Order: sequence, then structure tokens, then C-alpha cells
Amino acid sequence: VRATIVEYFKAHFSEISIDRPTLDGIEFSELSLEEVVVLSQPFCIKEIEVVVASSDGNKSPGSRRI
Repeated sequence: VRATIVEYFKAHFSEISIDRPTLDGIEFSELSLEEVVVLSQPFCIKEIEVVVASSDGNKSPGSRRI
């Protein structure tokens, strides 16, 4: 029984060796320092109020009913 359990978990959690694509040689554009600063700023209450007020209310509250 023990050997069967060990073999099951070995097979279940072992990684199968497959060739996966890589991103070697692909160039990505980068954000400027100014863009990083703007995107790193926290949302202000006014921004949140505008988004909530402009929502059409057609969204599900999700599984947590928030």
C-alpha cells in the first residue's frame, strides 16, 4: 500500500520535461521614469468616486457579495 501511495504522489507532483517557449531575443518597450511615477501614485478618493458614479451598475458583486 505504501509503495502505491508513494508512486501516486511521485507521478502526481513530478514535472514532465517539455520544451517551453522562451522570450530570449524579444525586445520590450520600457516605461519612462515619468510614467512609472504617475502609475505608482495611489488613487485619490475623487478618482474612485468618479469611476463608481459613472458605472452602469451592470456588474456582479462576485462570490463574496462585496
